[in-house]
Amino acid sequence: MAGLPKEKPEGLDKPIVATIIKYGAKANVRAFRLTNGRIGAKWRIGAGWRKPVPVLLLDHVGRKSGARFTTPLLYLPDGSDLVVVASQGGLPRNPQWFHNLVATPDTTVALPRERARPVRARVAGPGERALLWPRLVDLYADFDELPVVDGPGDPGRRPGTPLRTEEHPWTCRSLSDRAEITDAITRYTLAVDEGDFDRLDTVFTPDAHIDYTESGGVVDTYEVVKAWLAEALPGFSRHRLHTVGQIAFDFTEGRDAAEVTAYFHNPMRISDGRGGERVVEVGGLYRHSFVRTDAGWRSRRLHEQVVWTRGF
Repeated sequence: MAGLPKEKPEGLDKPIVATIIKYGAKANVRAFRLTNGRIGAKWRIGAGWRKPVPVLLLDHVGRKSGARFTTPLLYLPDGSDLVVVASQGGLPRNPQWFHNLVATPDTTVALPRERARPVRARVAGPGERALLWPRLVDLYADFDELPVVDGPGDPGRRPGTPLRTEEHPWTCRSLSDRAEITDAITRYTLAVDEGDFDRLDTVFTPDAHIDYTESGGVVDTYEVVKAWLAEALPGFSRHRLHTVGQIAFDFTEGRDAAEVTAYFHNPMRISDGRGGERVVEVGGLYRHSFVRTDAGWRSRRLHEQVVWTRGF
């Protein structure tokens, strides 16, 4: 199937072209809104005929008028980010929504079954663009056929600037996810400190992988490690008191997974070998890989990284 022309077609920048794009976009937005993305969420023109491309609705505020607009755009999912291209069908200038986003980057996008996701937009840097462009062309081959245009100081440029929209860090959903993961880490410390090892079932997935080798423990599946904890910890120390400090979150896979790092301090009272006790301490990082499940957020991997010890 023929794609877009290699060279700029005559009349591409005439007002009628912009008018056609404008009213086509309005129809797309209306169908998407009315059906919550069941209609209008796939682009099936050009290279999209055989390989439909996902469409989102981008809200943006006029930098001069202050009016609110919505534009349908093809997008590339990139982890929890969404990548869009300021191509305007190959017109030799950036579209108005691009300039509006540069002026006001905090906005919302609509996806199927998600009417308003808060995001923050930014222009992809040169290094990112080099990595993103082949993926964008694989998503929609006609991106590679955008006509070459010449501009002052920018000859031979293909129109189309990739922008990355990142989920705004302080949405209700983001805060809820962070709170739920933090609660799971708290349940972990309570389970270990109180010897309630069945509570760990609410922290880990059944197929989780756990690595305690840096603190002298085992590395194995959750089932094996859980049994080892129940047997080994009571004989080592009956007085354990975890504290967890700052926690860093890096959400991936469309926010359904997260790499989580939690600082910990773990003092324990152990036998001194002479009928008394002494205190030993371990400080380090819990490195979790969390995933969203039907039962809530669960860790599918834990690596306990020991940074320092005292008293051993």
